[in-house]
Amino acid sequence: MKSKLLFCLIATSVMAGCSSSDPTSVAEGLDQQQIDEYNAMIAEDEKMLMDAGEIGDDE
Repeated sequence: MKSKLLFCLIATSVMAGCSSSDPTSVAEGLDQQQIDEYNAMIAEDEKMLMDAGEIGDDE
């Protein structure tokens, strides 16, 4: 019984992992303005983290 369950789990994992070999992009379908806005948001977050410094420095 356990071996059948293990076989089913492995078979399901292999089928799910091998569903498509086409490369995908998270930016597919976005225009350049949306990509630029995202990059600006990331840069702002990084700046805020750098300005915050290390946690626990004031303790």
